[in-house]
Amino acid sequence: MNREEKIEKIRKGKFFSIGDIPVFLVAALLILLFTWLAFLQPKEKGSSFSVYYRGEKIYSASLQEDAEYVFYLEDGQGKVSVYQDKMELHDYNRLSVKDGRISVAQADCPDKTCELLGETDWGEILCLPHDLKIVVEGEGLETDL
Repeated sequence: MNREEKIEKIRKGKFFSIGDIPVFLVAALLILLFTWLAFLQPKEKGSSFSVYYRGEKIYSASLQEDAEYVFYLEDGQGKVSVYQDKMELHDYNRLSVKDGRISVAQADCPDKTCELLGETDWGEILCLPHDLKIVVEGEGLETDL
């Protein structure tokens, strides 16, 4: 078979055969299964949260009570207290706990990414400019790391 005959045979050939359909169906089902397992399956809800500043745990509280807290920097130390309306702070994050979920309601960092993360009842919220990490803790939320 010469070169032209090979090219002609390739052009006439089919890209898929009927036997490929089950392979594609199995691949699609596996993709859907792993997507569901990773993102859509119900997750355990946390019962408390901890605030870390520069990797050191500085505060813990329950997610069962609705409250507002404020994380702020004072003399190079990270502190957390109950939020009051007349507090004048800079380098702060206002944390809101409502209905068993926590969020950063307000922050004065330049990127405000922590505010955009929204409410959560599992996982972590990070504020890199303030070196702040909020970790939701509870039964079944532990990882191997």
